[in-house]
Order: sequence, then C-alpha cells, then structure tokens
Amino acid sequence: MGGDLIAALLLGLGTGAAGMAIQRQRYRQLWRRLRQEAEAAESGQSVVLEPLPAEPEAAAGMAAVRRLTNQLGQTDADLRGERDRLAAVLAALADGVLALDAEGRVLLANPSVERILGLNQSPVGKKLLDFLRYPTVQDAWQLLRRSGKISEPAEIALEDGREVVVAVRPVTTTTAVTDGASLAGELGAVIVVRDVTALRRLERVRRDFIANASHELRTPVATVRASAELLLDGAIDIREDAVGFSETILRNAERLSAILNDLLDLSRIEAGVYDLRTEPTAVLGRLERAAKLAEPHIKQREQTVIVDAAVGLRVRANTAALDQVLQNLVDNASKYSGNQSTLVLAAAEEGTRVVLTVSDNGPGIPLQHRQRIFERFYRLDSGRSRELGGTGLGLAIVKHLVEGMGGRISCHANQPKGTQFRVDLPGTGNGPQ
Repeated sequence: MGGDLIAALLLGLGTGAAGMAIQRQRYRQLWRRLRQEAEAAESGQSVVLEPLPAEPEAAAGMAAVRRLTNQLGQTDADLRGERDRLAAVLAALADGVLALDAEGRVLLANPSVERILGLNQSPVGKKLLDFLRYPTVQDAWQLLRRSGKISEPAEIALEDGREVVVAVRPVTTTTAVTDGASLAGELGAVIVVRDVTALRRLERVRRDFIANASHELRTPVATVRASAELLLDGAIDIREDAVGFSETILRNAERLSAILNDLLDLSRIEAGVYDLRTEPTAVLGRLERAAKLAEPHIKQREQTVIVDAAVGLRVRANTAALDQVLQNLVDNASKYSGNQSTLVLAAAEEGTRVVLTVSDNGPGIPLQHRQRIFERFYRLDSGRSRELGGTGLGLAIVKHLVEGMGGRISCHANQPKGTQFRVDLPGTGNGPQ
C-alpha cells in the first residue's frame, strides 16, 4: 500500500510538472505574439491580431498591451503628420528659416534659406557663424545668448550684390517663473532671412521718379509763374512784351500738359488698364502712317524717309499701341539725327517673329547709354531734349507697350553710323499675304 501511495505521489508530481511546462510554453507563445505585435507597430507594419487567450489574466494583459501599442502608434502618426505639415509650410515659405539650438547649431533649414544665401549644401548640423559671417548677425546672436535681448533686424548686402534682412528671435524651450521673474532655460533661436533686393530697387525707382518728376515740372512751372508776374507788373500794357510772355506761358503749359499726359499713359499701362489686346496687323500700313504723321518735321529738317516692308507682312499687335510706338521712335529719330539725315523704317520676318526697325544716320547713342534710355526721364542731353520738346517719358512708354504686346525693344548702333531701334513682336505664322 505504501508503494501505491508513493507511486500516486510521483504520478501527481509528474503531471503537475508537465502542466507547468505546458503553461510556461503557453506564456512564451503569448509573449512572442505580444513582441511581434509591438515590433510591427513600431516599424509601421500591419499585423493580423489573433484572438485574445482564454486565460483571464493573460487576456487582460495582452489587451492592455495592445491598447498601449495603439496609443503609441496614434501618437507617432500624429507626430509624423505634424512634422510633414511643418515641412510643407516651411518649404512653401518665400522667406528663409533657420532653427538653432542653444549652441547656435542649425537644427532645421528650409529650401528658401539655401537659395537666398546661395548655399551649396544644407546648413543643418553646422554652426550659424560658420556660414553666415556678417558682424551684425553675429552681434545679434551673441546678444541673444548673453542676455536674451532681441536686436533690431539686420540688413546686410550679400557678396553677389543682393540685399537681405535677417531677424533673430529667441525660442525658450523651458521657462520657470519665480517671484514674477521669468528665468529662461535652454535658449535657442529662429532666424528669418528675407530677400529685399526687389523691394529696395522699387524704393530707389520711386525716389528717383519723384525727384525726376519734380525736377521736370519745376522748370515750366517756374517759367509760367515768372511770366505771369511780369505781365501783372506792367508788361501786359506793352504789346510786344505781353505777346512774348503769353507765348512763353502757352509753350510751357503745353509742355506741362505733355508731361502729365505721358505720366497718365505710363500709369495706365503699368496698372493694366491700357487695353493691349492684339490682333493680326499689317505692318507696311503702320510704318507708312508713322512716316506720314512725322512729315511736317521731316520736311522742315530736309530729311529723307525710306519705308521697307513686304506687302502683306503682318504682326500680332494692338494697332493703337503699335502706332504710338512707331510714332515715338520716328519722332525721336527725326529730332536727334539732325538736318538732311536719312530715316529707314523697315520690317522683316525672323522665324516666328517680326522685327520692325527705325534707323537713322545721326550722331548715334554711346554704348553706356543704350540700356538706360528706356528709364523714365533719362536723357543723354537734357537741355537739348527739353529744347526739342521731349518729356523724357516717351521711350519708357514705348518699352511698356512693346512688352505688353509680348515683344522686346532694344537699341543698337546703326551702320556705318547712327542709331537703330529694334522692336521684336510675335508674327502671325502665315508670312506675307
């Protein structure tokens, strides 16, 4: 009987040991499943979730782990989304943006900052002073590091001549407040770099325009005022003087009117109000019309005009604008080429374009002036231009009209001497008809 009892005990122990081994194997499988699910969630892979185990404690533990994994996955997805949105916003910004840590090392840089600063590679990981070596920027960064104070945005000129504004602003990652005083913890910065080259150029153009316009208007206004004062002082009673001063007033009033009309035309063209819809236009007729309108001055100066264009040659242009362009160019050629000169008005196809030229054999325009003559109020000889009645705005208007019709205008030396203006406009694609 004692033997049977011992045998029974041994059998129970063996059965218990076997059960424990099976249970351990079961838990190993459960932990392996949990690890696989967690690793898949960490790597962003999808995984097929098996049913929860029958054991209540194991099922509760696995369910808790799965909830935690889901929460971590959602948090990671949210962070990825925020990162992607931030990257998209920074990439779309025209201004350059740099994010620095407390040591001045670049943590983040958008594409615009590389373009504006002309960097060949990303500055991420580099220290600010290693690639942006301008004293004003260095001073702003050092001031921020030492005292947390913000300096005024610094305007600097880059080596290629462009102008940029650099603003350094702090980013406090930890802040504690004691007795109402803010104690900055680790201090980094965001630097914004803005290219203001075009803005500064426009400001200079505006200043120059105001100065030039004031100068152009001052002389005729002063002359009108002086002539009127002399008439009031008694010159009106002397017929010869009264007629002379009245003619002076009329002449300067006409000059003022011409300047104001040109300014209004220029303003309308730049504002897009001027109707520049184009259509197929016969070139020969426009050239002949420009020569006809200038005929009184041409005869007075004993000049010769030659018109050379194929019959039926057409160009895409606004007829009224093209007439204004040609009239201005022919008038200028007549005025400045001198008496007994020859003017040639020509047109020819060049590929898909039509080039109209107005040439003279006068003294010509020096090379250094040929690009600037299209600027407002720019003159080679201001005294002679005013004497001939020019406002200084004609070629600026011509340039805007030509470009508004999809063309280009340029000034060249004529051969063997003189000046040639070339107006390049779109052709109709059909050739002479």
